[in-house]
Amino acid sequence: MGMFSWFTSDTNERIVADKTKDIYMTGKDGRVFHLEEPYEGYGVFGGKDFYEYLAELNDLPSNRNQGIDLFFSSESIEGPRLFTNKGSIKDWDIYDIPKEDPDQGFPDEWLDDEED
Repeated sequence: MGMFSWFTSDTNERIVADKTKDIYMTGKDGRVFHLEEPYEGYGVFGGKDFYEYLAELNDLPSNRNQGIDLFFSSESIEGPRLFTNKGSIKDWDIYDIPKEDPDQGFPDEWLDDEED
């Protein structure tokens, strides 16, 4: 299974696997999911899967595969936002859906090892 990751909506920072950082995920329904542990790289923030949440925000069943298909489609979608600053949550709607991390959340040292 591959890893998934994004850039935060508010600070445009990579969300990197195995790094400890508070990440908040929220959407138009007002629910907030808070990740306090190191990110594992599989799209789960505070116990909620990013792609399942994306499907729910677009009035689909809570289905990860449908969420993945929707994220990578050319459709206009309503998606979760990912924040490092808790204060940004109240203004979630001024931020764009997070951009996918081309390095899939792999830490720089893991990427450096592959180049050797």
